[in-house]
Amino acid sequence: MKALYLIKIPTSGGKVRYEVVLREKIALPELGANDVMVKICACALTRVDTKTILQITQRKDEPIPIGFSISGNVTKVGSDVKLVSLGDEVAGILPLDTMCSGCADHCVIPEYCIVKKPKSVGHIDCAAVMEPGIAGLTAILHQAKLQAGQTVLLFSACSGTGNVMMQLCAAYGVRVIAVVDNSDGVKLVSSLELQPLQIIDMASQGKSLVELCLQETGGIGVDCIIDGGVDLGYSLDNFVIEPRSFRVELEEVQNRHDYESETPPPLLPTKQQILNCLAVHGHWITTQPELQLDPPETQTMYLKSASLHFLFSAAWLLSGRFQGKYLDMLSNVISKVDEGVVKPYVHHTVSIEDSVTEMKQLGGHHLGCIVLTASL
Repeated sequence: MKALYLIKIPTSGGKVRYEVVLREKIALPELGANDVMVKICACALTRVDTKTILQITQRKDEPIPIGFSISGNVTKVGSDVKLVSLGDEVAGILPLDTMCSGCADHCVIPEYCIVKKPKSVGHIDCAAVMEPGIAGLTAILHQAKLQAGQTVLLFSACSGTGNVMMQLCAAYGVRVIAVVDNSDGVKLVSSLELQPLQIIDMASQGKSLVELCLQETGGIGVDCIIDGGVDLGYSLDNFVIEPRSFRVELEEVQNRHDYESETPPPLLPTKQQILNCLAVHGHWITTQPELQLDPPETQTMYLKSASLHFLFSAAWLLSGRFQGKYLDMLSNVISKVDEGVVKPYVHHTVSIEDSVTEMKQLGGHHLGCIVLTASL
């Protein structure tokens, strides 16, 4: 069986980096009592945060699987499986500690990580919507607890995740100010049936982000901000860091996608821009793992009685007590697609052979989702 993995390889200077490799003759792990074997029909290509996976799994030299959001058909079930049956069409998300790649012919996945797929929803749409859907529900309902009529400033609105989040906001009556970083993003968001309050292009030379945001909200600011990363305002190149081992450690923390080719960095908001756009009692939901706030910035949040949340949707699977809630959220996402409330934007599909090149360039892709397809 072919499967896509990240392999650690040595480089000059004693360092190591990861390389995307299509491995041949991969053996699946043994099927556990609560596990299910799935023949994969579609898998969304998403960036792999190697630093976070290594922290969670404590692995050192093992290959890191690529592809987590899958859709396919059940071919085997464990002895204690009760939620799905042989032959069911299912969709779900592989846990971060799995050794199975979603970019493969088959995978072994716990039954509490999948739900049955409606016949009316295609495998490609299911694979494209699962991870963004869980992230969106986590941010909107469980972190910010947004209500109808409130306003969210959504960054990276043209990405696969941002696109789904925008539609989920509309489904719950939440108003959206969409932020993109180029003219192509403006065109994509403008073409959607559900239009945001305003589309802000970070690359435009017109009014500033803060000015446009405050203008749209009557000077009050937004109830919630969901970023797609933050411009931290510094680079390690600006500092002399000793000892050398400490500098290497800092570089590893910041470089979470070293397997990717060099691509132009996305336009990201600064911490000050985000804080200036936030209303009193607002929620800032960030996807920046190494975010640090300075005392003047925490003072601003204090004066606004604002809250800061870290959006890491895989955390639902780090504790067994949330299995029921997680399954409910997976079903909620699929139901939204089945009802036509959410329609993921799939930019294009690729074969497993072409996915190696696609993964290396994924950091520069900001429009919709890319899905690997197998035998549909």
